[in-house]
Amino acid sequence: MRAAAYKKIVVKVGSNVIAGENGLPDEAVMRGLIEQIAHAKKNGVEVVLVSSGAVASGRSLTQVSDRADPIARRQLLASIGQVKLINTYSQLLQPHGLLCAQILVTKEDFRDRMHYLNMKRCWNVTAKQYHSDHQ
Repeated sequence: MRAAAYKKIVVKVGSNVIAGENGLPDEAVMRGLIEQIAHAKKNGVEVVLVSSGAVASGRSLTQVSDRADPIARRQLLASIGQVKLINTYSQLLQPHGLLCAQILVTKEDFRDRMHYLNMKRCWNVTAKQYHSDHQ
């Protein structure tokens, strides 16, 4: 087996990647993405998935009036859709023996060293727990 070229990769997918023509999440596309991630993990690559799609997931669950404030509308759809999105990823990862962890960050988390270090510790604890559970 050939050694992986990278030890860690970050995969960023936007809503347009995981959403179908109707603007709703396409589970077949998400499944394909997860299969590629699982393959990379089996080859020793640590994979971080950064995914958009919460608004699209929210749209699949509820209707919000077009008269609503656009920012409030997106926030509502994202807050509802985030739960569905992370659960979908979790269900798709499970058959591969992979766990799903969620770390929500904003640009404010990078505003100073203390916030950055707190986020880094959270990531390291999550990764360490995963590795200890799977050895």
